[in-house]
Amino acid sequence: MPIRDRSRRRLVRLGIIRLGHLEERQGKNGKYTFPVQDNHFLLHDAPEIEQFYHERGIDKVRELDVLLPFPDIERNFDAWYQVWAGGVLVCQGDGEYVQYATPFTCSVNAKSGRTSVRNAPGDTLVSNGTAEIAFDWNGAHFEPGEYVPCPGASQDAYPHCKACRLSALLKIMMADPELFRFGYYQIATGSTRNYDTIMGTLEMMPAERVNGYPFKLRLVEEPTTYQDENGQRKKGTKWFLQLEPDPAITRELYRRQTSRMLGQPDPVAALPEPERHVPEDGEIVYVEPTAPPPFAEPQAEYTNGSEEDEFLAEPHQWTESEAAELIGWTRNTLVITDADALKALDVAKISEYAGTPEMARERINEYVAKQAA
Repeated sequence: MPIRDRSRRRLVRLGIIRLGHLEERQGKNGKYTFPVQDNHFLLHDAPEIEQFYHERGIDKVRELDVLLPFPDIERNFDAWYQVWAGGVLVCQGDGEYVQYATPFTCSVNAKSGRTSVRNAPGDTLVSNGTAEIAFDWNGAHFEPGEYVPCPGASQDAYPHCKACRLSALLKIMMADPELFRFGYYQIATGSTRNYDTIMGTLEMMPAERVNGYPFKLRLVEEPTTYQDENGQRKKGTKWFLQLEPDPAITRELYRRQTSRMLGQPDPVAALPEPERHVPEDGEIVYVEPTAPPPFAEPQAEYTNGSEEDEFLAEPHQWTESEAAELIGWTRNTLVITDADALKALDVAKISEYAGTPEMARERINEYVAKQAA
């Protein structure tokens, strides 16, 4: 039996797919590392995927067939504004409110103008979106239980906001049958363009759930402007993520969505519900409906006069002798008056599919039986 207060489920992380690597350089104050982007997915932390493409002669993988593991967007693509200090998360917000914060100190380099943040001892400042203790940030005072605003991309509310960066994690499953496993691979990105592109795709999906649909995850080279080590803006090209759902499935989802908006029934959903018969023992038995489904063409009856049954395209053209013979048969066989025989014959003749005399006799018997009842 599942625990009632634990509704969030987790999957195993199978590996990490990286978009770049770290390089080491010698600076005035010693060696330092900085991130460098690659023009393909780095799969050394996802060895199963790397081996799969290596066996097929593909060493630089720029496109992956993927699925999303969770039904909601937030669990597949989690993003925050974060400030880190020496490998420790000291502030995290969503652009509206700070969700988590711990004590830290800030300093600004007089020459470069860069903000440095250091972790400091003390109690947690903010947890689950509200202040835990009383504290001051840049002249703003917060009491326990108060919400702490997060400036997000504007980076102008608190001194440590200059060191704030976007951090997003995309969770994917491999769609290829040979790679599919019940777990996810993680891709981290700090690019605002990657975030906007992926979030735009997921929010436009015409479905309540985003898991189960095949996607193409690509690295695409695009022109952009960026800031170099010295803070100068430059033009160039970089590799960005693109997430595209399968076009055929997207068209089908939009077709269904449009039909619902216009109030048109889905042919599959418009089929009649089966009748339910509840006997005395209480067991529900489903009975197949005998009526044709909506929009179904009426089925014509067929003759039995030849080895190859042929559908009647038109009602039988009656002759006077056939009518007189059938009236006599009706009166003598069923022992009814001439008026009743004529009425029974009219019922038989106006029936669209009872065109032949043989079929008319069946209709007359049915008519007279109903009259007698």
